Order: sequence, then structure tokens, then C-alpha cells
Amino acid sequence: MDKKKPTYKDIAREAGVSMSTVSLSFSGKGRISPEVRDRVFAVAERIGYRRQVLHSAEPARTGGCIGILLHLDYEYLWDFFQPTIAEIESILSQAGYELLIIPISFAMTAERVKAKICASRIVAVFSLHYADKGLFDDLERSGVPVIILHNCDFQDRFFSVAFDDLQGAYEATSYLIKLGHRRIAYVEYVHQNLFAIKNDRFFGFKKAIDEFNLSFDEGMRVAIDYKNLEEANQKLAALFRKKETPTAIFIHDDYLALRVIDALTGMGLRIPTDVSIIAPGDVLVYTEPHVPRITTMKINTAWIGKLATEMMLNRLRNRPDDIHVLRVKEQLVDRGSCRAIEE
Repeated sequence: MDKKKPTYKDIAREAGVSMSTVSLSFSGKGRISPEVRDRVFAVAERIGYRRQVLHSAEPARTGGCIGILLHLDYEYLWDFFQPTIAEIESILSQAGYELLIIPISFAMTAERVKAKICASRIVAVFSLHYADKGLFDDLERSGVPVIILHNCDFQDRFFSVAFDDLQGAYEATSYLIKLGHRRIAYVEYVHQNLFAIKNDRFFGFKKAIDEFNLSFDEGMRVAIDYKNLEEANQKLAALFRKKETPTAIFIHDDYLALRVIDALTGMGLRIPTDVSIIAPGDVLVYTEPHVPRITTMKINTAWIGKLATEMMLNRLRNRPDDIHVLRVKEQLVDRGSCRAIEE
């Protein structure tokens, strides 16, 4: 049996750094200290990683170099994305391809992102969350396949692999209803770049409300600007000044749930004694002792990485004409932030 090829994940673990640090060290484009870069190179050489391929960003003889666009503005999602990236790299390595992380940000124009892609001399692109129709159309026309992960905004135009937000929100809301909750508030972001995710989660929520023949007051739908804490507190406080206050809250994701829980605690409300909380995501690192225990609809990000890589390899080998879109089911994880009630 062939020995498994070393991967970014192996180097990162041995060097005590993140996988993005490993990629940036090899590409020479990141703000990585010489000490950290030398440590990464030393570990790579010791475990037998083919560092010369990524260091020059030249295509490997056996396949080539495939890029993955990683949005630096989504830094809080790194732990969420990491299993996806690790799975992609592991499968690509076995198939003879190398993975290059290409950091991008909101400050970059599509032209700048395209320039980074072209300079990397890659044969295909994965994109985490980020999607630009014009840019990706250009890449596809030039023979560079694109697969979008964790975003279905352009599922009618590009190959995509994402989680099933509608199903997740529907099951989360149904869970609250089966626990006896009838007054359920809905809290989302004011500004959300991923319109399909935002819409799917509310449609799933509303689908459960309608199927159980419950009424929903639009005044119970609250949009929060995460950066405006004072306004967020005011909007949440208004929910609990209503004649009929919510007994449960569905929140867009567990990262936003942190802000909501902080506001509710400041109002003297206890979770779940006074109000239950549920959110999709598992964006937070629940092994950390300071992270509150939030019941979520967990997203299997490693499985998304596996499906996306298999889709990409099929595109590179067979060049299918039809656009394929895959959705991964979300699973309930009960961490105790929801309780049953009797009315």
C-alpha cells in the first residue's frame, strides 16, 4: 500500500500554525515572519512534502495547482472552513494536484482577484463563500473551472456545493414548535452578502410556521447590524416589551447568537429558562470553555469539501456540460439552549 502523501494539515499540525499560514509561506505572498516561514519549510522537508511545487506555483507534472479563494474578511469562519479545506487538499493530493490558498478581501476588485488567480497559474478554482458572476464567467470561458462552496447565490450559473439552509431552518423551527413554543422571534443580519442563504433560512423558518398553522407577526422579525451594538440592544429590548413576548428565538447563525445572548443576559433574561435559542451553523468552537452552549443545526463542512473535490476532479477529467449543484443536509445538535414549555 502506498504511503499517504503529506498535506497542508500535516505541516500545520507539526509546525503549530494554521493551514492558511502554510499556504502563504509557500506562496511568498503573505505577511509571514521569516521565523515562521522557515519553520514551515523545515517541517515540510522533514515529512517529505513537495514544497518546490507550491513555492513556485508551477503546475505539478501529475496534475497541476488548484486554487481556493479564502476571504480574509471572514476570519471568524476559519475554524468552520478548515475541515473543508483539509478534505479538499487531502483528496487533491492523492489525485496528483496541489492546493494553493489565495487570500482575498472585500477591498479587492474583481479585476484584482482575477490578477491574483492568473499570477498563481492554477488550473481550477474553488471559492469559499465569495462569488462574482462576471469574474467567474471569465474564468470559465478561459477554461478554468470554478466551483463555489457554501454559497448558492449563482447556482443557476456555476457548479456549487452548499448546505441545505431551507431544510435546516425548517427542522430547527419545527424542533422549537414541538417543544411547545408558539411565539418564536426571527433574528437576522441587517446586511448579508449571501442573499440566497438569508432567504432560504427565512423561507425554511416560515414553512415550519405555516405547516403548524401558527401566526407570525412581522414585528417579531428583527434585523441586527452586528457592528452597531447600541441599536442591536434596542431592537432586542423592543421584542421583550411586546404584550406577548417570544419564548424562543431562531437566529441566523451561532456567531450572531453570541451577540443576541449577550444582549438578553444584559436584560436579565436566562437561556433557556426565559427564552430558548437555536441557530444554524456551528461556526463557533464549542470546545472552548468560554463559548456558550448553543443548540445548532450543524453543517458537515468536511463532507462539503469531499463532494466539491469529487465534483472538481470530474470536471477536470470529463468536462461535463450540465451545471451540478449539491446540497448537504444539516443535523440538529442539542446543547441545552432550548427547553420544552407548556402553555
